[in-house]
Amino acid sequence: MQAIVRCIDGSFYYSMVFGCICTKKHQLANDVWYDYAYLILDKTKTKLILQHEFLPNNKSYEPMLLFLDADQSDWQVNEIGEGGIQPLISSEILENLRDNRVPHSLVLKCVDLDCKLKQTNYRHISNEQEIQNFLTISRHLHDAYIEKIVLRENKLLVTFDGVWGCKIILSFAGNPSFHFLV
Repeated sequence: MQAIVRCIDGSFYYSMVFGCICTKKHQLANDVWYDYAYLILDKTKTKLILQHEFLPNNKSYEPMLLFLDADQSDWQVNEIGEGGIQPLISSEILENLRDNRVPHSLVLKCVDLDCKLKQTNYRHISNEQEIQNFLTISRHLHDAYIEKIVLRENKLLVTFDGVWGCKIILSFAGNPSFHFLV
């Protein structure tokens, strides 16, 4: 997994997501959900930190993490979704994270993995996994709205805003068309 990390000062950076731990359980009648903190590199890429997806106790729900893919195929998770990349992030490592105890050797391995990631704001959609990644990035376009539509040089550009922390521009090349169902 990879994410764009938003800093308090408004800047951002990319980091691989190595694992997550549950920080709070919520229950309302029969519904149960959890808050998670994700294991990522800090902005200087010199230490591992736990970052909440949303700032705790903040009513605005401005995301601090924008997930760029949904691939957890190399993760092992428990029944409540805690886990991480295997065999790198064990349950013992996750428990140590709660006390901010991280071995330096783990930091070095994580930095090495992070350096291998391709970082781009442009994503092509050509298979089912990339569709799932788009839905993850856009949060299924929940609360999104079309800001503008532009036709330029045989490309249709549709800009969405209100996508929980970013704008998304979908580019349709060739001969764009649409169909509606009644």
